[in-house]
Amino acid sequence: MKNNIFEYLKWRGDLSFEEAPFNEVDNLIFANLTYIHFTNTISEEKSVEDGITLAQAYELFNAQDDDKKVYRDENDLPFFEALSKTKRFKDVIAFYHQEEYDIASGVQFGATSYKLADRLYYVAFRGTDSAVVGWKEDLDLVFKVVPAQIKAKEYLDDVSSIIGGKIYVGGHSKGGNLAVYAASHSKRSTYNKIIKVFNNDGPGFDEKVIKHQKIEKIVPKLVNYVPKTSIVSVLMVSYGEEVVIDSSNVGIMQHDPYSWLLMGGSFVRVEKRDHTSEFVKKTIKSWLSKIDYDNRKQFINGIFDVIYASEATEIKDIIPSIIKNYKKVSEVLESMDKKTKESISLVIKELWSSLGDSISELIFNKNQARDE
Repeated sequence: MKNNIFEYLKWRGDLSFEEAPFNEVDNLIFANLTYIHFTNTISEEKSVEDGITLAQAYELFNAQDDDKKVYRDENDLPFFEALSKTKRFKDVIAFYHQEEYDIASGVQFGATSYKLADRLYYVAFRGTDSAVVGWKEDLDLVFKVVPAQIKAKEYLDDVSSIIGGKIYVGGHSKGGNLAVYAASHSKRSTYNKIIKVFNNDGPGFDEKVIKHQKIEKIVPKLVNYVPKTSIVSVLMVSYGEEVVIDSSNVGIMQHDPYSWLLMGGSFVRVEKRDHTSEFVKKTIKSWLSKIDYDNRKQFINGIFDVIYASEATEIKDIIPSIIKNYKKVSEVLESMDKKTKESISLVIKELWSSLGDSISELIFNKNQARDE
């Protein structure tokens, strides 16, 4: 029977990490947990001793007023509650929580560390939520090293400096990219403590921006998990082992960790990426090879000038906001050179088209399942 991480908590939740070794699904659980904003819950001190158990963290987080509870997905809170009540996770120590969100500088960063057992740790980097500023930083990866990557490297070295033992490093989406960057650029003393690095459907790296020798250093310890219709992971070049997995969702919605299918303590494997993922991969590779860095920067900044003019703050609101504030958007587009304006207009049309296709496919599949 194929399950998701909720079912995994029921199946494996009664065994501690001493009784059943850490596995790839545990990795996804910690990567996903870090989407919860622990600012008022877990200590920001660089100290394991100042940490608290996940059972305590849930009680403190849940006791806050609803407007103080910040998380990414409607499943996050029930997931956190279920996790906090299992033998496997309730006594895990969460410590040294760090986060920064700055629209002006385009930074969105979050990280939390977990002590799983004696001398065993998982360092988790948060991925991108639905905020526009986070997606801006994601796209900036195609022409520069972004602030979150530098912060991730510093954070990992900080954690390494205060612990003895071994470390798993991971994250989902941009968090996976940060995990790879941090591990590959870490101090030698940190690198020697790392057991494995998990990139859960995170974007890759541009070979002209990041020295590939640095990334290749971590390849023996790196594994990339991607759903069969992965769109995010095809952004730029990925390194290391790739494991393609099954999902209960369709299209780009397979990026959702709650949709990843499991059997026992393993993801359900499929043979290869599907046609959509391969097509997007080839298209992006071709685009990046034809556009120099100045034009990449101009193009990406142009896209976000349009988004900011629309007054959208969440990704889901971009198209409705562009329509609502079309006059402002038009003024921004008119201020651009012809080539940039045409390219961005095409992206907006494609975004609208792909959104409609995804919704149509989802409705079709649901109706088909109901008829069966």
